[in-house]
Amino acid sequence: MDFLDARDVLNESVPKETQVEIAKIIKRSYNIVKHIEKDKDYFDSLLAKNILTYLSSIVVEIQLEKAIKSNVLPYKCSVIPNSANNHYHLEMKTYDDKYIFTVNQTANKNYTPRLSIFRANHSLNNQITIEDFLGIKRKQSDSIYLLITHGHYRNKLNFITIGIPQPYITGWVDKINLLEQSYIVEALNSEEHKEEKIENDIALEIKDLITKRVAKDG
Repeated sequence: MDFLDARDVLNESVPKETQVEIAKIIKRSYNIVKHIEKDKDYFDSLLAKNILTYLSSIVVEIQLEKAIKSNVLPYKCSVIPNSANNHYHLEMKTYDDKYIFTVNQTANKNYTPRLSIFRANHSLNNQITIEDFLGIKRKQSDSIYLLITHGHYRNKLNFITIGIPQPYITGWVDKINLLEQSYIVEALNSEEHKEEKIENDIALEIKDLITKRVAKDG
């Protein structure tokens, strides 16, 4: 997969209008996290001691899943267990199964998430073949794997990266930072997408979903 093909993959799998929606959803998720973090009693009641370290990840996945099920985003999704059945993650797919996404919080816009069995397996679909080197067009037999990363914890939302990882998550084939795109910045600063006030009923709903996810992960 050469650079031009990779950029075509990014544009086809996540068109500009979808990029805007994803940026809006993740930004809103971080605002929800700020609201929930004020509830000390809630966190004291959770069994997971380190909930704050991955709270943003959970809320982002919950909000993306909700948007997909509400037909706001043009994907289908499932919450999938890892090989040890002790952690669950969101997988998003295009309707034709051509592209598959997972979502992760990372410390830096250039970082890929840590290697895991499911990420490694998905990433092998992105390997360059002899046909690619020869410039021969080939049919992709498996879903092309993309990552959506965001961060950073305990700070404001600094980046949202969508990219194609190299096999075994050793780096990026190509990526874009949504928050550096002028059309995203313009959309997020428009009246339509102004930062909304997070009402208590919204926070209560998310808290319930977080508790269920934490219990499942535990």
